[in-house]
Amino acid sequence: MQKEPYCKILGINPFKESEYDAKKLDGIIRAACEKWTRDSTNIDEDVRLEATRNLDKKAQMNDALLDPESRGKEFEESRKTLKSLLMPLMNRCLITEDGKKYAFPRAVQEQLSKIGWKGIGPEDVAAILGLEKGRPEPPVSPVVSNSYSYLQKVKASTPMDALNALISNPSLGIQHHYLNDSSGTASVKEALSRCLEKLAVVKLSNFPEINSYLDCLRKLNALTDEELGSLIAYSRCCRDLDDAMDALVAECSFVTRKQIDELLPSDVDLKLGIPVLESFCYKKGIAANFSRTDTSLARCPRCLKLINEGKEAMVCPYCGTPIKAKCPRCGTMQSCDNKICMSCGFDFVRNVANAKKMAVSFRSNLKKGDLQAAKADLVTIKESYSANIKTATLENEYERCREDLEKYSSVAKEAYRCGRYYSALAALRALERRYQEVIPNNPDLDSMYRSAQGCFDLAQESCDAAKGAEDEKKRLELYIDAAEHCMDHPAARQYLRSHPPQGVADCKATPTKDGTILLTFTPLGDSKGVSYCVYRGTEVPVVNEDTAPFEVLSRHKAETGFEDKTVESGVKYHYVVASRRWGILSRPMQHIGPVVAFENVRKVSINPTEDGFHISFERPKGAHAVRISRCVRGDEENCTDVEVGSGEECDDFCLVGNIYIYYFQTEYMVGDVLESSS
Repeated sequence: MQKEPYCKILGINPFKESEYDAKKLDGIIRAACEKWTRDSTNIDEDVRLEATRNLDKKAQMNDALLDPESRGKEFEESRKTLKSLLMPLMNRCLITEDGKKYAFPRAVQEQLSKIGWKGIGPEDVAAILGLEKGRPEPPVSPVVSNSYSYLQKVKASTPMDALNALISNPSLGIQHHYLNDSSGTASVKEALSRCLEKLAVVKLSNFPEINSYLDCLRKLNALTDEELGSLIAYSRCCRDLDDAMDALVAECSFVTRKQIDELLPSDVDLKLGIPVLESFCYKKGIAANFSRTDTSLARCPRCLKLINEGKEAMVCPYCGTPIKAKCPRCGTMQSCDNKICMSCGFDFVRNVANAKKMAVSFRSNLKKGDLQAAKADLVTIKESYSANIKTATLENEYERCREDLEKYSSVAKEAYRCGRYYSALAALRALERRYQEVIPNNPDLDSMYRSAQGCFDLAQESCDAAKGAEDEKKRLELYIDAAEHCMDHPAARQYLRSHPPQGVADCKATPTKDGTILLTFTPLGDSKGVSYCVYRGTEVPVVNEDTAPFEVLSRHKAETGFEDKTVESGVKYHYVVASRRWGILSRPMQHIGPVVAFENVRKVSINPTEDGFHISFERPKGAHAVRISRCVRGDEENCTDVEVGSGEECDDFCLVGNIYIYYFQTEYMVGDVLESSS
């Protein structure tokens, strides 16, 4: 027997977990215990026994609900239990054609009374089961449905039936042709007018039903043409569905869409007929599914709870028991207990064993870092064993392994490239902890690991020797030797930080006419073991010894200057320049910026035409606009703008016989400021 949830005993809604903290729950438990203490002396034996049993559970309730971790588990189990107790309502509701579910208020109250879970109301039920509030949208307006009720009072199915009954009465003497289903609103209104005129002078003794008919005709006469047309269609539809409605009333089980389709007349207007039947079923409390979706319920053979039996119900959501299996060969849904597919004969038992072998092979390849082999295993599993293994789990494992390999390998390779072998080893060891066999089975990583380890060991030997050196100069030489073997050896770096190199001087960043930025500075006089690190960013770069430089310059390159050819025109750049020796950066570093490069148009072509010149050019990437002006040679002060537009060519109309000079300006948006090249 399953344990009764503490949330049910205490009248707590487990779907509102966020509203309950430890203090509030403690108060609820105390109040409940006080009530149970009083009830434990009640003369009613059932009340007394229940109160005594609940008092015995006080300690367990405190443990389960007052500890945050236990509370989460208790609320989760309570949510599952409550939902399973409410699931029978899914067989006692109306599901409209668009999939919306409406529970009958009476059915909800009856189910809540059965389960006896205090603190749960009809609105909670709707939220838990995904039910709609209120009732389905009526098929016609209230005015039309009210008019239809007047037709029923005179025992007429349609307005035409009501009028024909009057026209066919010889004692009334109404001169008008009979109406039929094809009669339009104009004919109905004309007959309605004739009948009202005649009934106005008829005596009650000659026509006892006169008052009922007068009320009905006056109601119809008050309708607009559109409302009358809607009433005619609605009443005809109700008449055509009369037999179907009688059959639905006789049903005592949940009606499926297939059964509904069998009841529908072949000539009925489905656009109106389905909403009419939906409204009828809700009014009569008839549980039915008008959608095309399978909403039937099944009972789990293990925990006996009701679950949705649609295509997705492969496993019980409450206890995890397999419910159905899908044949990977033919796709037939069937009992998970089948040893052989009932449709194509696929052997489930043998393939379960094969699936397990493939899963072992897949995970073994992941440990080796052999993504290609693991991917091949995954493809095979998807194609042949997807019914036996949760492929989504394997896909997540594959992606996690791929991301880890990419992440740690790239970190290790970048650190190794820069001579930071200690960092490279740390990244490779972190990868090895996750996938023990990946480095031995990857020649590139294994070679990098051995090389980095060798360099680190040499640096460690120098550091160990430096610790025992009595001469400060000798100690410095040994730590320098360690840094030359492994730039980021922690002991060497710690010691050499007290001997940083001098910083560079006279740093300048100058935009060039080609749209690049030329960086110049004065190198150090003592250049032994010194390199120069350049860092770049659209914000001021934050730099430490582990920051990868944008560019590393030798003394020779530093003397000639560094031209940054990868900048984008119109973008603000900041540079930080530092000298580096033995892996230690100078203090202070030099910051230059912001500096912006502007590139002008390229590949300009100016060709004469009958009326002037045709101008074409190549617009630089990121340019906001290109402006062109011209002047006559000898009159350079008076320039005329040429209409360019947003393209890369234009025509300029000029006077014959002049010599013209053209000026190009490329504009860029730098922040909120428009700036231009010359």
